[in-house]
Amino acid sequence: MNGLVWKDTVLLKNGLIYIAVFGVVFSVLFRESNVMGIVCPMLFSSLAASSFAWDDQCGWNMYAVSAGVPRRRIVKSKFMSSAIFVTIGFVIGLAVSVAMPSLTGTETDLISAVIVSVTGWVLSVIVASISILVNYWTGSSIKAQYISIVVLMASIAFLVSATIVASDLLGGNMLLVTAALLVVAVLMLTGAYEISCARFEKRDL
Repeated sequence: MNGLVWKDTVLLKNGLIYIAVFGVVFSVLFRESNVMGIVCPMLFSSLAASSFAWDDQCGWNMYAVSAGVPRRRIVKSKFMSSAIFVTIGFVIGLAVSVAMPSLTGTETDLISAVIVSVTGWVLSVIVASISILVNYWTGSSIKAQYISIVVLMASIAFLVSATIVASDLLGGNMLLVTAALLVVAVLMLTGAYEISCARFEKRDL
């Protein structure tokens, strides 16, 4: 399992660096510190789809299955890799959110920064789960890749909008919103994993 996760990390190391640099530059230019708590992990969640593109290009799934790697383990490694990528985004986003106010001469609201960053992490986990599910469901064709991109963008827009609406309904209590999102994330992870496994088991490599 560790080897499968490490494989994705090594293949996407340049993407990790580029996204990290972009996130920091974005926050410096727009001086929106708290926003990075959500934007940064969201950016890193996009790497889930990138890992599938690399696997398809190299014929990795056929090789791994032929070598005796269980298909459920391959699927599980995708979810674990995505969780690691999103967590890296969370750490960077939180660091930027905490550091930016000192650069702009404003007061640091640590509690707010942590809550927003945790919310961003949970949202990104949901988005990554949807991305993985869509990739396993649609396959590796060019048409399927376009479908995956559209579904991913729609998911991000819906989740962010739903978070804003939920925050308004709960009187701006982000702790309650984050708790509700965490329940959704657990359900989404469980469902996406089982459906992805079932879909991948039936795929003819």
